[in-house]
Amino acid sequence: MKYTIVIEDLTLQAIIGMLDFERENTQSLQIKAAITYEYNDTFLDYVKLKDIISTTLLCGKFYLLEEAFEAVASAISAQFKEVIKIKLTLKKPDILKDCVVGIKDIRQYTKRQRSKNSKEQKDKER
Repeated sequence: MKYTIVIEDLTLQAIIGMLDFERENTQSLQIKAAITYEYNDTFLDYVKLKDIISTTLLCGKFYLLEEAFEAVASAISAQFKEVIKIKLTLKKPDILKDCVVGIKDIRQYTKRQRSKNSKEQKDKER
């Protein structure tokens, strides 16, 4: 069974952009994510998902939204093998006075095998 976790209205103050003032000052970054995963007696921790997104964007100090997108998608897919699709929107609402600019894209992943012992490991962690 497939489910999608939705994270909406996440707003961070981050260093992102190519212009001198963007490299020196944080600016508002709006994030929307939809992460689809295969539910097989496992679940995705939405707190961890949100933390991965936030940490990646806050620590990355990216020049381009595209670089930020790739880093977030890679971090999520590396941590959660159950993920089969990531829809992500990144917006810079304050960079222009008369509009909001951003990017959105989708990454799809083939079904990946979890390690045989991953369920046992999760049981041990509890």
